[in-house]
Amino acid sequence: MTRPIFCSILALVSAVIVGSFAIAAPTAQEAINDYNSGKYLSCLQKLQALNLKNNATAHYYIALCAQNLNRMTEAKAEYNWVISNGQEPLRSYAQKGLANLDKLHTSGPSTTAVAATAAAAPAKAAVATTGSGIVKKIIDFSTTWCGPCQAFKPHFEEAKNHFKDISFVSLDGDDAANAAMKEKYNVSAYPTLVYLDGSGKVLKNEAGAPNSLEDFESMIKELNNPKR
Repeated sequence: MTRPIFCSILALVSAVIVGSFAIAAPTAQEAINDYNSGKYLSCLQKLQALNLKNNATAHYYIALCAQNLNRMTEAKAEYNWVISNGQEPLRSYAQKGLANLDKLHTSGPSTTAVAATAAAAPAKAAVATTGSGIVKKIIDFSTTWCGPCQAFKPHFEEAKNHFKDISFVSLDGDDAANAAMKEKYNVSAYPTLVYLDGSGKVLKNEAGAPNSLEDFESMIKELNNPKR
């Protein structure tokens, strides 16, 4: 993608989501950071402690955390609350999340539902560096129903303009065609970013995404210039 109007819309969506939490910052933002890092239980507990009963964004993230923790009844209730009381784009996200729950119920557990593993075993949320060299390819595993995935998309697209020698690839985690790639890189949560060198070796494999374009680009530069 070349960052058309679609990316501008996603940037606006991200601003709306973060803005709706302004009254509760910074605690709510800390909860979101926990979610992006695969710490679903911590995120869930922080949001519940805030008691933001009428905040659709809080309900949406609680639903995501509950789903990743395999607490499907709770996730369904929270998604339904957002659908009934929230506004766009969260309502659409919640509808997709609920549809995904129904799909899991009829077809059995998937890597999306079993993503609780990342919360139970933090070591799997960020796989240690195994390769060495310069970043030549970055794969972004995401889904359309994942709010943090969509919030990160504009940063992923913008980075393409600053690192012309890196191949940026986006893969839909819900697409069966990408199942082999998910298995290859042990993807169990969204978003997950995989950084590869020119030989295809993994430099970093991490669940969650940087919170800003600056953080994302700093990560790339850090991998390109490791401390000796």
